[in-house]
Amino acid sequence: MTAAEFIRNSRMSARRVALHLSFFPADAMNVLRRELPSTTFVEAFPILEELRAVKTKQELAHLKAGAAAVVDSVLATFQTARPGVTEAELADRLRLEQSQRGLVFDYALITSGVP
Repeated sequence: MTAAEFIRNSRMSARRVALHLSFFPADAMNVLRRELPSTTFVEAFPILEELRAVKTKQELAHLKAGAAAVVDSVLATFQTARPGVTEAELADRLRLEQSQRGLVFDYALITSGVP
């Protein structure tokens, strides 16, 4: 079922729909506007930020565990760093250290020092 079908089939009269527009593809937005011409689409970011700000005990525990695993991964990676190691090798090692700790996300290392 498409998003437009879901909205049309919902029991609510969806005259206004909030979307996280910075993550919403333009072609999908065009389809929604075409399929739901009487619907107004608004930015959901402020609402989502407010909802994200309040954490349950379980969410805080997950954040703490994840942050500790990231720190441990970075520390373990830099303990293996020696003169001559490349940034690509460090990134590969960090990816390995993260996966060994059950982390499935990655993030960008903009720089790791002077060339």
